[in-house]
Amino acid sequence: MGIINLSLIRVSSVVGSPGALQWGLAMLFSTGMGTSEVTGRIPELPKVELGMADWRDGLVVRVPNWLGDACMAFPALSALRSLLPANCGLFVVSPPSLASLFDALDIVDVVVPLHAAHSAWSVGDRKRVAKLSAGVGLLMNNSLRDAFYFRLARIPRLYGMAARGRSFLLNRAFPAPKGQVRHAARYLAMAMALGAPSWDGALPNTGDAKEPEIMPEEALAAINAENLLVVAPGAAYGLSKRWPGKFFNDICRRWIEERGGAVAVLGAPGEEEAAALAVKDLPLGKAFNLAGRTDIADVAHVLKASRAVVANDSGIMHLAAVLGVPGVAVFGSTDPLSTPPVSDKWKLLSAGLECSPCFKRVCPNGTYDCLNSVTPEMVWNALEANTCQV
Repeated sequence: MGIINLSLIRVSSVVGSPGALQWGLAMLFSTGMGTSEVTGRIPELPKVELGMADWRDGLVVRVPNWLGDACMAFPALSALRSLLPANCGLFVVSPPSLASLFDALDIVDVVVPLHAAHSAWSVGDRKRVAKLSAGVGLLMNNSLRDAFYFRLARIPRLYGMAARGRSFLLNRAFPAPKGQVRHAARYLAMAMALGAPSWDGALPNTGDAKEPEIMPEEALAAINAENLLVVAPGAAYGLSKRWPGKFFNDICRRWIEERGGAVAVLGAPGEEEAAALAVKDLPLGKAFNLAGRTDIADVAHVLKASRAVVANDSGIMHLAAVLGVPGVAVFGSTDPLSTPPVSDKWKLLSAGLECSPCFKRVCPNGTYDCLNSVTPEMVWNALEANTCQV
């Protein structure tokens, strides 16, 4: 396939907000380029020389805890898979909530789910990692704790970014890249430092981690609905990343009335209130509120069955993107240039106000203008443009 060159382009000004911008993702396919630009600038890190014997039975990677960050690691995992010698495995250590996602990837041989994401490893965790007999470990997070437990699991060669005083535990602690670097580029930089080739733009194939028959009844009904739109009105980070629920409701209503489709609302526990607003007064049988009722395997099933997704800057946005589903995302306090989805099928909308991105969880001004300035009409127009050829 051709190498992918990703650029963020200015599409139009937002009416009534002179400084506001609407951003879209444009993919340019070309040949003869050296590396993929879909992740932005990939910093060059010091190279590590690894011989055949160094790998032992393979490479074990500690993936990030958050869904969005984990999805942005997919390009690096693909590159690492192509690096490994024959008969060497690619192993993943993951938080328990994401284990089924990585288990569904065709490039991953073994997944070791930790008993908890943010606490000390259990004896069982350590034994399962040690049993892999991996010769090389890569930490995609910045955890000192995980570096310590990788050493206790007898991983002989360990690499990761210099962070939180853990450098003494690593064979090579990579210096933090200077300037703005996207998460996906950071992970790819570490993979390439270990010897991985430039990413070719291909993402891992994701199988089904759960049989549809054992999914929640309402999730199964959503999957079987025709012309399904998924909306995700939540965001774990905080209110400053959440486009108003009533705006999501406008999009859902228009999709049902003008496109003759159905809508499914996805969200984590604690996001039920935003989800309820999104489906308020919508016709039964056309709107499915799944917030707080699904695991990651269910979510992936629903996303893959959908025509498109409308979301905030959230884990569901990133998951939909790596699953190949098109969509539209609204950015509030965060930066669409910093954490865009790894996809050519998404349009990102940001008000572009002087106060944003502020990266605050709650609006310091109490107004949330960065979110309220992005109107339902803008999102609908972007959605129409993204789905007219789907």
